[in-house]
Formats: sequence, structure tokens, C-alpha cells
Amino acid sequence: MSDQTQRGHGGDWTRIKLGCLQGYLEAYATALKNFGFQRIYIDAFSGTGEPYKIGSFVDDAQPTALIIDESQVEFFDGSVRRALSVQPGFHRFYFIESRRKNVAKLQELAAEEQNASRNIRVIPGNANEALLTVCSEIDWHGRRNYGAPHHRAVLFLDPFGCQVDWATIEAVARTQAIDMWYLFPSGWLNRLLPRHGEVPPEWQSCLDRCLGTMDWRDAFFEETKSPTLFDIDNTVKKKTASIKAIEKFFVNRLKSKFHTVCDACVPIENMQGYQMFSLCFASGNPKGGSTALKIARHLIKSWSGKRR
Repeated sequence: MSDQTQRGHGGDWTRIKLGCLQGYLEAYATALKNFGFQRIYIDAFSGTGEPYKIGSFVDDAQPTALIIDESQVEFFDGSVRRALSVQPGFHRFYFIESRRKNVAKLQELAAEEQNASRNIRVIPGNANEALLTVCSEIDWHGRRNYGAPHHRAVLFLDPFGCQVDWATIEAVARTQAIDMWYLFPSGWLNRLLPRHGEVPPEWQSCLDRCLGTMDWRDAFFEETKSPTLFDIDNTVKKKTASIKAIEKFFVNRLKSKFHTVCDACVPIENMQGYQMFSLCFASGNPKGGSTALKIARHLIKSWSGKRR
């Protein structure tokens, strides 16, 4: 999903999220280039990194390439390829993807001539499981081996809805070395929550796992009592949460784990102008948090004004 235009929702959707991400990656790599850190880029739900060609003809040497015109370049240059193009570059790349066809495409991308000498790791499988492994296996602060380098990373989470477990978010925060951009499904959740009555059990479980708490039940709904003819207690649950309220609730959840969290998020809208997602930023690094927040705030303000 990270590198594919969401057809049916319009190119602005992709242009905004990827433009904001690329701006941060460039500023991040520049800010850290003289500090000796091993810079890592982690892309969960990576998609395919599928190549494109500018023009109006099929290239026999690359028959699977998308054929686009000049004006469409920004929509098809996905997060994977944008991360690979950043200068000064990252030292290591982790691309996580569950679908076999997409994994194969990413492996082809890693084998391309310009990428063959790079430290690119394509990880097939569940993104939550893979991220837990990555967070635990890297010696982020050089404590396991004397003289080992310190590592810093940018993580991009671009899931299909509520696929990211809160336990994964906690593991990311515990490293105190990862800056995270998360396309949180605020509007998507708002649409699925019923206006009246109980949330279906399967959805309750999903929200508990996604938000890491049961407190959303009181935050998103209120109970009202209405009198009946026979004085029978009639308690009704009514949704009070808006998209912004859901977004704020999640931002506050991030603040409970990360050192630095941006209060504002980039609203990501569909073609009808309905907000479907909130692009949120959090940094776990206590020392670099203020600089990271300054960059993120600038980008969020800039890209929030580029909606239709």
C-alpha cells in the first residue's frame, strides 16, 4: 500500500503522505549525517516498489513497468523508492511485506544494479511480528558489544486499516531510537463505529488491540437514559466521538509511550473530501526529539494545507 496510488480515492491521497514522508527523510538524513549513527529506514506494508516508465510505449526490456506521463511521476514514486533516493542516504533498509507477489517485486528492486551494493533486507510475513523482531535484534545504543555503532531509524507505517497492534507501537517506543510516521485510520474507524448501540464484539477486540486500551468505550460513547411508559430503565449508548476526537485520543495514547509526539496530524481525505486517515508523528529519542518535532511540525503544517 505504501507505494501504490489508492485508485478511487485520488492522487492527492498518495502525493500528500509520500511528500510529507520524503521531506522528513531528507531532513532527517541531513541532520544526522555528521553524528556517526547508522541510519535505518523501515517500511512496514511496503507494497511492491514497482517501477514505472515515463512515456507512451511499452518497454520490452521492462514489460512490467507502469507507463505514465510526466505529470503522474509523483503519484507512482512510492515510499520504498523515495527512501532509496534520499541523499545523504540511509545505511540499511528493512522492507516488510506479507503478500508473496509484492515480496518478489521488492526482491527484484533490491537486486537492481543501483541497489545491489546496498544493505537492503526484504522481510516477508506479518508486519507486527517482523517489527517486534527488528526492534529487539538491533543494538540501538551500542550496549551489547564494546565499540558497536549506535543506530537511529525512521519507520513508516501505512497499513490497511487497524493492522498495527499497540504492542508493536510499544516495542517501537521502547527502542528510544525510532522516529515513526503512522497513517492512522481515524476516519475509517469513525465510519465503522455505530451511532447507537453496542459495538460488535469482534470490533471491540480490534479496537482494544489497535489502541491498547479499553478506555475508548467511554471516550467515544456516552450512555443516556430515556424514560419509558412503565418506568423501565432504558439506557442507550450514543457515539459522541468525531474524527478529530478519535485522532486526539490516539495522539494522547502515543504520548503515553513516546518521548515526543506532534499534536497535529496531516488529514488524508478521499475524493469526496472525507478524512479517512491521520498521518501522525512520534519520536522515541529523548535527545533528538526537539529537532525531530520541529521538522515534523513544519511538514505537517505545510502538507495539511495542500488538500483540495
